[in-house]
Amino acid sequence: MGEYQWVPVFKEITGKLRGYRENQTQLVEWLREAGVSAALNDQNEKGEQFPLQVIDPFTFFAMFMKYGQGKRQQVLSKILSLMGILSDSPSDYSGVPSINAQNVWLFPYSFKRKDSDIPALWDLFEAAAEDRITDAIFDRVLSIKGVGFAKLTQCLFYCFPEQFLPINAQTKPWLSAQDYSNPSVWEDYRRLLGNIKTDHEEHFYVLSYQAWVENQGTPFTSQVAIEYLDERFPNTRRSTKHIVAFSTTDGRELAFDPKTKSVNIFVDSLPDPEYGFFLKQSYAAGKSRNHHLKQHAKSLMVGNPVYVLTIRSQEELDALCNWYELNKATEQLDLPPADLNCQTNDMIITTPLNQILFGPPGTGKTHHTAIKAIEILDPHHEALVNEDYAGIRSRYDELLNEGRISFVTFHQSFSYEDFIEGIKAETKDGSVEYSIEDGIFKRICALATSKATTSDGDIDNIDSRRIWKISLGNTLEGDENIYEDCIENGYSLLGWGDDIDFSDCATRDRVRQKLLESGWNEDEVNFPSSAINTFKNVIQSGDLIIVSDGNQKFRAIGEITGDYRFLEDDSEIPYRQCRDTQWLRVYTPSRPSDELFKKALSQMSLYELKSSTIKRDVLKQLLTKTIEIEASKPYVLVIDEINRGNISRVFGELITLLEPTKRAGAEEALSTTLPYSKEAFSVPDNLYVIGTMNTADRSLAQLDIALRRRFEFVEMMPEPSLLGGIEVEGISIKLLLSAINERIEALLDRDHTLGHSYFLPLKESGANTLENLARIFEKQILPLLQEYFFEDWERIHWVLNDHQKPEQYQFIWQQGHTKMTELFGDKVGKQISDRRWGINLKAFSLAESYRQTIRKRATKDLTTEKEEKEHN
Repeated sequence: MGEYQWVPVFKEITGKLRGYRENQTQLVEWLREAGVSAALNDQNEKGEQFPLQVIDPFTFFAMFMKYGQGKRQQVLSKILSLMGILSDSPSDYSGVPSINAQNVWLFPYSFKRKDSDIPALWDLFEAAAEDRITDAIFDRVLSIKGVGFAKLTQCLFYCFPEQFLPINAQTKPWLSAQDYSNPSVWEDYRRLLGNIKTDHEEHFYVLSYQAWVENQGTPFTSQVAIEYLDERFPNTRRSTKHIVAFSTTDGRELAFDPKTKSVNIFVDSLPDPEYGFFLKQSYAAGKSRNHHLKQHAKSLMVGNPVYVLTIRSQEELDALCNWYELNKATEQLDLPPADLNCQTNDMIITTPLNQILFGPPGTGKTHHTAIKAIEILDPHHEALVNEDYAGIRSRYDELLNEGRISFVTFHQSFSYEDFIEGIKAETKDGSVEYSIEDGIFKRICALATSKATTSDGDIDNIDSRRIWKISLGNTLEGDENIYEDCIENGYSLLGWGDDIDFSDCATRDRVRQKLLESGWNEDEVNFPSSAINTFKNVIQSGDLIIVSDGNQKFRAIGEITGDYRFLEDDSEIPYRQCRDTQWLRVYTPSRPSDELFKKALSQMSLYELKSSTIKRDVLKQLLTKTIEIEASKPYVLVIDEINRGNISRVFGELITLLEPTKRAGAEEALSTTLPYSKEAFSVPDNLYVIGTMNTADRSLAQLDIALRRRFEFVEMMPEPSLLGGIEVEGISIKLLLSAINERIEALLDRDHTLGHSYFLPLKESGANTLENLARIFEKQILPLLQEYFFEDWERIHWVLNDHQKPEQYQFIWQQGHTKMTELFGDKVGKQISDRRWGINLKAFSLAESYRQTIRKRATKDLTTEKEEKEHN
């Protein structure tokens, strides 16, 4: 039959279909008899399926065009026979696009279908056959759920290949190259078809094939992917310049950043390896990713494990979509290591990178920072599941020791030099030396950024091994090439001894003698002799070495694997003393020394690290965790009392870098050059900052606007309900706190209320005594009220309801026994108020003092405690 053999066959099918508008069940039956098994059942609103009774010509074509060429030829052969068409089933389909197998129908299920939908499709088919399509007919079909412009023009092309051109991902690049505009309404499409006929002699099906051929050499770009997905999932696109998202018919979402050179698609589960997709990255549930997903693809935002697949061609994209529609997210297996501790898909919890817990004193803000930190770092820890705070706190302390959590409290004198970096002066050998010291924020950023770029395996028996600190070149004097040479060639080098071979030196004395024989001065051989002897004779195979990077960082961990050897002069490296080394971990950038060391490192080039210096438990963790886990783990910085610091003074120019969109790896990532070290610095996207703010110390309205814009705020107010069930001699602590806070809010504001945590100790077994309640009131509540009301004792008197109590039950009472008129005379005494107040210590030990604090009116003095509780 030759090329384009499908065209006359499709035209014959179209001619037959015109007589079956009133016999649609026959068309369905022919498809069933031809072997079309899927998509032939309709569905009601209860989800019950029943045989399809209606169909339109376009969907009829789509039913066999969804198959690959082999199956399509087989099915179409039977259809032709059943329809009484004598032509052979074509084996050539040049220029004809296939259709999405998961989105075949041009109409929805019966319970969503309008009575006019199927007739509208037949109207368009008949109008096309008679060349009388109008805007109204075309637009009516476009309004049907499941119909998009690309899909509709493609189906028109199936039925009338000489009259219509499909406007899809294959033809759009060709149209653009010919300076044609892509249409979206019938009038523009009709005009385009006319222009193409004027400009080209070839039939539309020939041009469709030419477009496909030319498109094979077109790079697969984000725009090509968008056009394909627009056709595949019509009317589902949500996008900004930073993200574009689509939804399948089942509501599953996929998304990607259209600005990137390659097409890296976020999906909710991982395909089987047999599909051959390239996994670019996997994100644990709490791991930060493109924050625009929160707006346009909520199932892929932070709070859910997701995967990023690099799609390299339209064929791969088609295969991905086929798999994505056929497989449910819950069916995927073989999670990569980074996601073994992910939250499940139904736990959509957004964890902000920057958040501040704010509220009055005693509301559990610092308490909750530990909970939130573990939710981020170890979301499935048993203590979280069981709401065991002691267990949570224990895990928090472990992670604090590991360096995964850092804690700092801001105060008025806290500065940029404390937080980021500053210059530290030290006296050494009678002279002052200056060095740059990293602050807590810079150190945890370094930890979060640092990745093990090399790993030759894990080791055991760390407790029994000797550990040494070594400097491989002086980074301050341009010796970086020595370190790089050591890493690249798998050895460690010592600079002492120049080009002297110490192979025959078995003791320190022999090393010393050889140095003197080589012309070294007597007064300069002591330390070099010790260092060379240690490097050659003391350090044994199996010992561990840690490579320092200045005094505040380390950058590699290795295991000595060979005896001393003299490195022949065959390179530009001046160091010659050599020990073969297996590099277990190499970190880029270097990690802060306080992660692994208990005290500052010395500038000595080589010395042993004793247990009093090194954290062996942290070393074990560094040498047993895989790089994949290392590369994705989050870090947390807790800033207590964040509002007490001068934000501009502490953060400086780095406040901008805290924003999620400005962090390293984000689409609008920024970096800055630090003023002292001159290093480029950015904030990593796996660092979470949790601050606490006492609103009694400074109101939210007064907070630095720069902080307000960059942090999410979580209000934590007093929760008297947590005190339910706590009674002291029949006094409801819940009602007591509620009554006091109601008066404070009326006289002052809600930011100065009292937190429930002051009274939580009474919840412990046997602790609900009047003595303990008195201690809390006298030592904590009363001093806080004094601060709140600036020693305005009368208002404190009101807050405690003392003005409605008999004198012996008043916590605050007036102490003056002499009348004001007697002290100042009638003229003055009658004009001034008596400010002589005192504390009635005896009242704290009387239960009635607290009972009457709860009561709200003096007329209720006879109300029983039971009635009071019921009333509240």
